[in-house]
Amino acid sequence: MIKIQKKTLEVSKIIDIVNPDMKKLEKLNNEIYQIKDSHMIKIQQNMMKRN
Repeated sequence: MIKIQKKTLEVSKIIDIVNPDMKKLEKLNNEIYQIKDSHMIKIQQNMMKRN
């Protein structure tokens, strides 16, 4: 979760700039989604182990 918070903060900082770097924003958003996806996969794997 800390990784996601850090990336989200970076996104917020870039958005506050007059001419934000859209490629950098896209990259950060992709990283956030990858982290979330990885986290969800781990949760699902743990649930499967319990059953």
